[in-house]
Amino acid sequence: MSLAQAQALHAVHRTDEAWAFLAQGRHIALSMRSGIQCFQADLCEACFALDDGDDERCASALQSAFTVGAEHDYLNHNTFRPALMARLCAFALAHGIVPEYARQLIRQRGLKPPGLEAECWPWPVKIYTLGRFCLVVDGATVTETGRLQPKPVELLQALIALGGRQIAIPILIEVLWPEAESKGGRGAFESSLSRLRRLLGHEDALLIEGGRLTLNPMLCWVDVWAFERLLGRLQAALHDPAQAVIAGLLAQTDKLTRLYQGGFLDREGCRPGALSLRERLRTRLAHALAEVGGRLEDAGQWDAAARLYRRVIEIEPLAEKEYRRLMTCLLQQAETAEAMHVYFSCCEALWVGLHTLPSKDTEAIHRSLEAMSQPNLPPGT
Repeated sequence: MSLAQAQALHAVHRTDEAWAFLAQGRHIALSMRSGIQCFQADLCEACFALDDGDDERCASALQSAFTVGAEHDYLNHNTFRPALMARLCAFALAHGIVPEYARQLIRQRGLKPPGLEAECWPWPVKIYTLGRFCLVVDGATVTETGRLQPKPVELLQALIALGGRQIAIPILIEVLWPEAESKGGRGAFESSLSRLRRLLGHEDALLIEGGRLTLNPMLCWVDVWAFERLLGRLQAALHDPAQAVIAGLLAQTDKLTRLYQGGFLDREGCRPGALSLRERLRTRLAHALAEVGGRLEDAGQWDAAARLYRRVIEIEPLAEKEYRRLMTCLLQQAETAEAMHVYFSCCEALWVGLHTLPSKDTEAIHRSLEAMSQPNLPPGT
């Protein structure tokens, strides 16, 4: 009863009151020596901590719960809530907490992934498109593009480039078989779709409804989907003072930069629809990282800001403003020689890429660097 009251209070956002009932329920479970009730109490604590953003407490409680659950094969209980257990399993997999038990719960209870960004989830199909193309089916890498049949792969890549959901079949035919007549194009599409289904290994990984093709988001994880979701969250946090905490922003940028291994299908040559998505993602990421860099400068965290500006320049080598901001951060750390090196790199990038010279603002910083680099000569010399 106490655990049920704790959960009810937590559900209506009265978690401060819920903790007392949770403690009471745990005391009862321990006095009864009830393994299942202790297991449930730990799950409650993990849930409350997860919702409070206390990852350390969540991990500790979940370690206790999942260790007992694995030992006693607890796969069901009277307060089992699939959506909550899916979140806890995703957290456990991301933090290496009794992963085999987490995967067993997911498999035997048919749990659905809590979000597109849950890369550690045991997705039947995982598709990597940022910087390279790689297909992983049931945990095994199928192969990279070179040895796969080209048209099924091109169909998959075009589907993702166009958004992956509810894409009209005539649009895909026009993109991939522009020279084919109506019937010939449809036949080529059906053949490639059949081969793509076999390649993905799951019939329902691709869904057709109302003449539109969808890559099933319940079975397929796509890095670019996860990336866009994370990028949207970072941009929202930057515009919400309550969320724009430096530590949180840095954690989000770290996730984004680890996921972003390069431009969308950057190594795949000219793919239909890829160029516009590649440019859009690159521009959004560079702007978001630069904005976080500005917050770090405001907080006097020059080294962290400099690292972000370097990443922006890697993504967008012609971002002259970020060269200036990087030089400013280096000056604040008395790294004059390195700042001068950044200036010359900026000059080279602008000349090669745009056949132009740095702006007046950039040259002003350069003059400051030159002045600081001059040796202090004695008077009269």
